[in-house]
Amino acid sequence: MRVSLLLAATGVAMATLSTVAGASTEAAQPLTNLKASDQGMAYCLAVENNSVAEGAKVVLWSCSLESAQNWTYTSAYQYKNAKSGKCLSTAGGATANGTKLIQATCGGGPEQKWEKSPPNGSWYALENVKSGRVLSLANNGAITNGTPAILWAYNGGHEQKWSQ
Repeated sequence: MRVSLLLAATGVAMATLSTVAGASTEAAQPLTNLKASDQGMAYCLAVENNSVAEGAKVVLWSCSLESAQNWTYTSAYQYKNAKSGKCLSTAGGATANGTKLIQATCGGGPEQKWEKSPPNGSWYALENVKSGRVLSLANNGAITNGTPAILWAYNGGHEQKWSQ
C-alpha cells in the first residue's frame, strides 16, 4: 500500500509512506503540531539540543532540516528518531499526566508504543499504549522553542494533534 500525506500549513514537502507486508519502510519525517499550524507557524517534535544521549528530553522546536526532528513510525508502533536511532518514550516508564517524554534505546516496551487515534483529516492524537494518555505539550500547550513534550489525558486540544 502506498499513501501520500501533505503536511498542512508547515511548508514541509509531501512525504511518501510505503508499507510492504506490514513492515514500515517510511522515510523519517517531522511530526508537526496542529496548534502551531493554526497560528501560521511550523513547530516540530525534536530531541533537545539535537542530542543522541539516552534519556534526552523531547521538546517542541521550530521545524528545520535537522535529523533530530525526523521520526520514523515503525511497524512495532514506535517513533524512532533519525539522528539517534532511539525511540520516543516516557521518562522512567511513568504514566501520569505531565510525564516528560524522552528518547530511549528501542526496546519494544509499552512505554515506547504509540497508536494514532482518532484521525481527523491528516491530524491525529498519538496515544501511548502503556498509559492511555496522549503526546501533548507542557505549559498549557505553549508554542515556543523548548516546550517539553509530555503525556496528558486526551482533551481534543490542538496541542495534542500531530501530523507526519
